[in-house]
Amino acid sequence: MKHGIAVVVTDGIGREILETTQKMFEIAGVRCEWEIVRAGRGVMAESGTPLPDYVLKCIKRNGIGLKLSFLGLNETGGGMDLNITLRRRLKLYSNICQIVNLNSYRHNLNVLVIRENQEGSLGVSERKLGKDVVQCTSVVTRRGAERISRLAFNLARKYQRRKVTLVHQMNQMNQMNQMKISDGLYLECSRSVAQEYSDIVFEDIQLDQLVVRLVEQPSECDLLLVPPNYALVVTSLCRVLAGQSMLAYEGNLGDEVGVFECTCNLQQAEPLDVVKSVFLAGGMLLQHLGEREAAERVIQSVVDLSQHERARLRGGLNWQTTRLLLAERFGLKFGN
Repeated sequence: MKHGIAVVVTDGIGREILETTQKMFEIAGVRCEWEIVRAGRGVMAESGTPLPDYVLKCIKRNGIGLKLSFLGLNETGGGMDLNITLRRRLKLYSNICQIVNLNSYRHNLNVLVIRENQEGSLGVSERKLGKDVVQCTSVVTRRGAERISRLAFNLARKYQRRKVTLVHQMNQMNQMNQMKISDGLYLECSRSVAQEYSDIVFEDIQLDQLVVRLVEQPSECDLLLVPPNYALVVTSLCRVLAGQSMLAYEGNLGDEVGVFECTCNLQQAEPLDVVKSVFLAGGMLLQHLGEREAAERVIQSVVDLSQHERARLRGGLNWQTTRLLLAERFGLKFGN
């Protein structure tokens, strides 16, 4: 089966990253039809916006997108955050990240982290109540909590995960706990949805207890459903434990469209870290398309790269040495 994939590239993306991505998918045995569109500062002169409508239409038409770099404020030349705008306009209400061990002592860490994309700390509003007082409000709705809970259980089935764990800060022994109501709504909705999925184990855990479990018993962490307030902390900890502290990738899903992306800062990241982040985003994309075996091959390629690179390279990781490593390890060949 041939898959249509929209590829969004920006000013910082070079030919090497795009070629590497396409060739790795070929090696994994996946036939793709790539529809490439550009966004960012480079298209503003002709389009009048860093995020033209044709980018959104391309993603909707294909139903799946691969975004190859971070579209941040510096990319746009203005105050428009393209990541947030893209998520909102495509109604991508969930964020997912699969984190597997690469080159670390946590050899049995393989966890999928899911969070809500539009509510909680990501839907916060602020205002000044006076010279010395600021009010910050975040909203959690039953609809949003039920929707992300149901997605978590559906993804558990799709990705063959045995257990869903809700992470929260609701201490039931403390009646004055500040997160009792908002996290309590998440817990109520998750428990209700869990009753419809008898084949999936459900549990809840407090954030501090999860930290201990990730360090001491990482194999007990399978699929983590995390409210936005704590998602960045949990994801960052998982990446450090998995030897992925320099990598950045994720997926954003809606009911009709999914966008998977490398979120590296191209001006700061080493080329090989960008490649590995793109590969891991691509592996998640392939899993979403049902290409499980191909996804495992792509993810395993990143594990191989991580174990091989330090023994092979001593003089730094520029694009020349990265090309040599990819050519040696996978037979990838590039044009001049």
